[in-house]
Amino acid sequence: MTYTHLTQEERYQIHNLTRQGIHLSQIAAELGRSSSTISRELRRNASARGYQPALAQDKATQRQTQRRNARQFDPEQWQLVELYLRLSLSPQQVSDRLALEDRLSISTEAIYQYAYANKAQGGDLVGYLRCQKLRRKRYASGRERRGVLKNRVGIEHRPAVVDSKKRIGDWEGDTVIGGGRKGVLVTLVERKSRYTLAHPLRSKHSAG
Repeated sequence: MTYTHLTQEERYQIHNLTRQGIHLSQIAAELGRSSSTISRELRRNASARGYQPALAQDKATQRQTQRRNARQFDPEQWQLVELYLRLSLSPQQVSDRLALEDRLSISTEAIYQYAYANKAQGGDLVGYLRCQKLRRKRYASGRERRGVLKNRVGIEHRPAVVDSKKRIGDWEGDTVIGGGRKGVLVTLVERKSRYTLAHPLRSKHSAG
């Protein structure tokens, strides 16, 4: 027999029937489930306040999401996520960065769940998560405050064939700076194959 997860409606039925003092075997018969399924549900999803169907549904959904995430990405892809987290990028920044590089489409929530699952296994990824504080954007007479490269050739001047991504050999370089400007990573992405090279730097300066 194929197992199917309990529905939210079934969880409310379990809640109502247990409050009436009905035995597990009778609840199982009423729902067309096995007694072990009902017993496992009450054991895994009950809280300190007893069995709450809404909370039980949330806990079950979270576990299913974590299992799907674990199956969806392979170890090398999670290694990429870890690499950026250890640069003190926020999960949102990691998600955006990997999407920008066209390497991985992963939600911020999935990254948070992975970090906390790593903690439960004795890992240290949670220590790299940082709180995002709103910063007041500063302006200097309407001019860009960041440095400008000398003799810079704008991206708008590159050949059209580069944008088409039809040939091998066109590389795109970038520098990723972590939170607190502590970690620096240089990345090179081959535009057609999306083959990526990444290497940590000692500083963000050209001599680093």
